[in-house]
Amino acid sequence: MDSELDIIDSLNALNYQGKCLKNDELTKAVDIGIRSESFREVVVWLAKELHTLRKTDETVSPDVEDPNEFAMELSAMLKELSCPYKKFVTGPLSDRFATNGDRLQLLDYLVTELMATKMSLRLKPAEQTYIIPKSETNTARALENLTKDLCLGKPPENIAPKAFFDKLNFKAEERIKSTKAGILNEPLMRTTKSLTDAQWKQLEAIHEDLDKEYNLRRQVLLTRLEVTIQSFQWSDKMRARENEIIERFQSKLRDLEAYKYGGDSTNIVALLSARADLAIIEKTSSANVRKNTASKIQKHVIGSVPDRGGRAHEHAPPPPEMPSWQQQRAPGPAGGGGRGGRGGGGGGGSGGGGGGGGGHWQQYASQPQRQSHQQQQEQQQQYNQHQHFEQQRNQHWVQGSGRVQGSGWAQGQTQDYNNQGGQGVDYNNYQGGSNYRGGSYRGRSNYNRGGGGGQRR
Repeated sequence: MDSELDIIDSLNALNYQGKCLKNDELTKAVDIGIRSESFREVVVWLAKELHTLRKTDETVSPDVEDPNEFAMELSAMLKELSCPYKKFVTGPLSDRFATNGDRLQLLDYLVTELMATKMSLRLKPAEQTYIIPKSETNTARALENLTKDLCLGKPPENIAPKAFFDKLNFKAEERIKSTKAGILNEPLMRTTKSLTDAQWKQLEAIHEDLDKEYNLRRQVLLTRLEVTIQSFQWSDKMRARENEIIERFQSKLRDLEAYKYGGDSTNIVALLSARADLAIIEKTSSANVRKNTASKIQKHVIGSVPDRGGRAHEHAPPPPEMPSWQQQRAPGPAGGGGRGGRGGGGGGGSGGGGGGGGGHWQQYASQPQRQSHQQQQEQQQQYNQHQHFEQQRNQHWVQGSGRVQGSGWAQGQTQDYNNQGGQGVDYNNYQGGSNYRGGSYRGRSNYNRGGGGGQRR
């Protein structure tokens, strides 16, 4: 209770205007935790004030409603503020602000940090903390290592910089001349003459820009790694192993801290000492690289296998789906003559056309073209029988899907209508004015005149 009252007094001193100024509302918000809208509101207000005054990169968004996402943003900002409470920046997200004591401690830290920041800016608004540049620290360390390698010992405290560097250059050139040929190749940064002060400053500015760029890239990769590890904990199966995952990840993350910044391998000293062979990038399949990346499964080499073919140029093109168009062949000479003459015999009247069939025309041309009434009835009966047969054959053709099954078609072809009535007439091939194949009867005068068609060969 006392801590809550102290927090309310501090919020009043910071000119906070919100719901948590009441004791009951603050107690209720602390009990619920991050899921409480009032608790998130006071935390967002404190974080926004610190972000404005301290000019931090991280901040806490007021629109976030997911507890895990809110805890992630808050932990990132606390980490940037160098929060001394490790439980707020490490460990599982669900355990960082789990208890009432943790949430009260969080509010107390944010309130006191904001008050200290305002007092510091009030007392010393123009004064800035002097930070030794990283390049200067690297330069001092490089000079110390160089004097040890050249066996110069510790230089005097009152030595002039020009005299010190002249001594270093003399010893370095002396050591280079004493080495064998081929051991030390050409430098990567080749200069015909020494750089001026303006050029050194420009080179230093380029180095700082590149250093910031690649430090940011490393931070992005590490952040993506943390987010990926956190996504593994979202499944119900892995929530029981959350502590184990965090413990193993933290051990691996400590090994990656050395690669978080460029360090001595990317400073100006490293650039000047780099040789020309550093720009040679070996292939990933070379022996020097593969000796570190090879695995047992990649050493398995597939032997010779039979040729499975499949080359299109080795096969003949497929035949066309439709045959090429051909002109219809001219039909042969049809049996049968032209139209008959007028009159003749007892029939009289206009004569029909002559039948086809070669010699039959000459045979029947000399006979009287007369038929009795009985013969006409017999021919009419034969015609009716033929019509009935044609109907059955057409029906059988349709039911057989285009093919005549059984012996009906063959019997229909071999049936001899010539033997009925004593007339030598094939009604299947009769072309003398009556089209029995088409199922129609035309030209009764042919029967009166006795014209007949020849048999089809």
